Amino acid sequence: MLHRLLLVFILLGAPAHAQAWEVFVNNKPFKGQVIGGPSDLLLQAEPLDQMLELDLAIDENGVSLDGQVVPSETREGAVFVNARKLTELSGGRLVVNKELSSIDVYILGSKKTGAQGGEGANTYLIVKSLPGDPVGQGVEWKLFDNCRFTLSSGYYNKSSVNVSVDTPDGHNWRLTFGVPENQGPLKPGFYHASGSYGGAFASMSVSADSRFADGYGTFEVLDIAFARDRPTRLAVDFVVHERGKPEKRKLTGKLRYKTSVP
Repeated sequence: MLHRLLLVFILLGAPAHAQAWEVFVNNKPFKGQVIGGPSDLLLQAEPLDQMLELDLAIDENGVSLDGQVVPSETREGAVFVNARKLTELSGGRLVVNKELSSIDVYILGSKKTGAQGGEGANTYLIVKSLPGDPVGQGVEWKLFDNCRFTLSSGYYNKSSVNVSVDTPDGHNWRLTFGVPENQGPLKPGFYHASGSYGGAFASMSVSADSRFADGYGTFEVLDIAFARDRPTRLAVDFVVHERGKPEKRKLTGKLRYKTSVP
């Protein structure tokens, strides 16, 4: 009994540990060291640079991105950058999901966009629809090459790609991904989507059996190729969330068409 009372006393008197946050960078788990939380998040600079190929300049004078100083700290020989300031400099954002104890860091302009693409046998659409999502109706969809995949380029200058996926049992998915207005062809990179085509943000449209999403979210083009203005290869990861609420995700998906990207 005395031992139990002593244990309770120790537990009650011990300081509470800080909340552990899971950090994602451009929708991928961050493998480097993490310090702090939403208000003062620090990410280890070197693995972040390797992950995204940001061309961060890291030296004894600190850290800079495209000539702009990024607030940083050195702890036990490792350099850490201020995640919130870095997202601001790159034009991205930092989103906190307290319910999931996760922090999503979106950094724009990264040169590395995932696995190296090329011609391959991967053709599929996988969509994970969350509860309450009217498009996917809260279930996971796995559509492979027994379905009919049709791709076309829209608007002008290959600035968008339209995808149709028709299943043998009569279901259909329609997806569109496009660059911001007047920014040339769609190419590998990370994009913030805000509804339909036009304006400073990229465009995204996702629908299933005529049930439409608003098109607010993010998508990352991992691989893309054209032949005579027609898409011949495509790999895209995408997230659709509520308008103005990135932490309220509706669905996530992976689209692959004749690519080597897994």
